[in-house]
Amino acid sequence: MSLMESNSGGGRAAPVGVPDSELVERPRRRRFSAEYKLGIVGEADACSRPGEVGALLRREGLYTSHLTYWREQRDAGALVALGARGGASPPTGVTRSSPRCVAARSARRRSW
Repeated sequence: MSLMESNSGGGRAAPVGVPDSELVERPRRRRFSAEYKLGIVGEADACSRPGEVGALLRREGLYTSHLTYWREQRDAGALVALGARGGASPPTGVTRSSPRCVAARSARRRSW
């Protein structure tokens, strides 16, 4: 009995211990720290000869759009803009135990 005959699914059987090539891991988005971004922008700004910025970007695996966006962030507020997390911030003065929050929660429960 061959390897193909033992596979009742009709597909190709992978040897034991070898991951299935059709189940590809989902790529993960790269994340860059604020310090790294500032370092790269500073290094790019220090480049004076033609081709140095391109060599830097190739060495780090970056694109010119990274550099453009990071420079805009730096000019808008340096580490504050670079290190800020996205998303909505919680409203000020409202916590789970504040009177407004408790009243709103109990009103929702009464409407069920």
